[in-house]
Amino acid sequence: MRNPLKQIALLLALAAVGVIIYSIFVKSLPENLQVDFISEIKSENIIQDSINQVKDSLYNDSILVVGKGQVELTGNLDAFFSGLDSLPGNTRSLHIAHFGDSQIEGDLLTSDLRDEMQKKFGGSGVGWMPMTSIVAGYRVTIGQQFNEAWDAPNIQDNSSPYTPGPTGQVFIGKSGASTTFTATKFAFNQAWMFADPSSSGTIEYENNGQKSAIHWPKENKYYIALNDLKGKQVSIKCSEGAPAIYGVNFENGIGCYVDNFAYRGSSGSGLSQLPKTLFTSIEEVINYRLIILEFGLNVHGVGVSDYRNYEKSFDKTIKHVKSCFPNSSVLVIGISDKGRKIKGEWTSDVTVKDLEKAQRTAAQNNGCAFFSLYDAMGGEGSIVGWVQDSVPKLANNDYTHLSRDGTKVAGHMIFDYLMRSYDVYNQKKTNSKK
Repeated sequence: MRNPLKQIALLLALAAVGVIIYSIFVKSLPENLQVDFISEIKSENIIQDSINQVKDSLYNDSILVVGKGQVELTGNLDAFFSGLDSLPGNTRSLHIAHFGDSQIEGDLLTSDLRDEMQKKFGGSGVGWMPMTSIVAGYRVTIGQQFNEAWDAPNIQDNSSPYTPGPTGQVFIGKSGASTTFTATKFAFNQAWMFADPSSSGTIEYENNGQKSAIHWPKENKYYIALNDLKGKQVSIKCSEGAPAIYGVNFENGIGCYVDNFAYRGSSGSGLSQLPKTLFTSIEEVINYRLIILEFGLNVHGVGVSDYRNYEKSFDKTIKHVKSCFPNSSVLVIGISDKGRKIKGEWTSDVTVKDLEKAQRTAAQNNGCAFFSLYDAMGGEGSIVGWVQDSVPKLANNDYTHLSRDGTKVAGHMIFDYLMRSYDVYNQKKTNSKK
């Protein structure tokens, strides 16, 4: 008979070795994409406790509050809320486009907001996906493998004959270029592929053992449906020509989808170069009702307090975004608190507030909602607490980027803000009927 105590001891030893190997692997990843294995297996109550602690320090006379959180009272989110109202019984899902800098790279924060929205409003799946990504290996919400036969000029590359798509890139598929998407939490059901109709070529896609071919372009449109998908893997391959593909939108069921459009190293000004005609066509099949703009980390300069030129540039960006998405609300999320080391001690850079003021002014001048992530974190000095005092750690040692646990907290706070504001919207509707 086997000795159960020896079996238990063996299992514990194997588990310890596994944790050590996993920890070594995680430390090799970029810091903002590292996952603390021990933190991940802790109860979600730990994250909730962090959320509650941060929310206790939300309040600031400069923002509108109800109870213990920020809320939008201006009506600048009404188009979004109207879209949520129309979801039950609708044949089209609702999409949120989340544009941002490296704070959301790898689907960070976006995925947390998506999870919250889909729990409440339905749907499953990640929404928009590019054909290649420099952080594909770190993203946990969908698997993606691709070869080197793609050319991917970005928004700053003026040599490309094709305009950039919502990711700031276009993916030109030379013969043999291929990408395989593997679902993690959901099964594939329906997808739309978007490409430039001035390009041409043959695109093959394989799903559930079935292969189909698309001879692009189709009817001079920017999109084509990939219908009746099943299972958890879809492969797309370019076999002839050089089609210029923008990406694929994956959905499973009617609900709410949050699309991640991360622009590493960007101030957000590049969005002004995105083509209005492309988004007009995209909106024929994707129902965008909220556009989130979350930039600032690459704008802020240590000790810089004058952001008037940035405010003018950001104002121009917002105007262009609103013209591309005329049926959508726009939400500007202000810069998070950011650290500065003075005489060996970390503290907040007080000029973060000057940059946030410029963002808030540009948002208000253009009829946009504004969420202060800086205030939500706890205001001045909060970044130090998020790094040094939080268990699990909510921000990384660069005192700039939120950790994976931190983005969970931030995503919950943004969702909380949206739902508080939605409650106010619904109360106004009820009152108007009396």
